[in-house]
Amino acid sequence: MELGLLAISAATLLAKGFVDAAAADTGKGVWSVTHRLYDLVKSRLAPIPEAREALVQVESHPTDRGSSEQLAMVIKLQAEHDEDFRRELEGMVSEADRYEPVAEIVNQFFGDVRIGKQVNIGDVHGSVSF
Repeated sequence: MELGLLAISAATLLAKGFVDAAAADTGKGVWSVTHRLYDLVKSRLAPIPEAREALVQVESHPTDRGSSEQLAMVIKLQAEHDEDFRRELEGMVSEADRYEPVAEIVNQFFGDVRIGKQVNIGDVHGSVSF
């Protein structure tokens, strides 16, 4: 996996983990991976004050995109110089992908709404026509 994408995926998983934990959504299998990912990232970034601060910011503000981007940058820098760290990140991000759907569809309608046609599609293996 390309290193920049790997770092963004790891930072996003961490931010999502903090949001899910706050929402008591810890029953999912991805939480186990996210917790291990957090421990890995925290241990590798602990000696670097700016990196440690980036992790604290994501933990404090998990929905702030800037915090996640900053964390992704420091994860990428660390992974560029630490092949073991990169390998562990790749394994955990791949494992999390097996638990998490690629996208989640949520429809909310309020008030006077007229809906002619609506189609939501989850996993498709094959062709679809309308």
